Amino acid sequence: MRILALVAVLPLLAGCTDGDWRRLTSFGSTDRQDVAAAAEPMAVPAPAPAAPAGPGPNPFCLGVARGDTSGHGFDQATESRVATRSYSQCVALFGAETGK
Repeated sequence: MRILALVAVLPLLAGCTDGDWRRLTSFGSTDRQDVAAAAEPMAVPAPAPAAPAGPGPNPFCLGVARGDTSGHGFDQATESRVATRSYSQCVALFGAETGK
């Protein structure tokens, strides 16, 4: 009984789609607009110009990063990761202004 109800409802639901059924069931015949759009070459966007150099590193945040890494006995790799994370957190909180 459920299958019969489902089969009865499916044609009704098929009318609710946004699909272009006329084009999908045309078996190869297309509109002139579709053919013209397919024949036009696609425009390739020009590469974006290189961004100008931004402001230099924030001296305050560099000092914070140095303070977080000095005197803790980290190895070189850990010290580098701590400094990078500390600097990025400082810039996120205080901004990238260089103070000039």
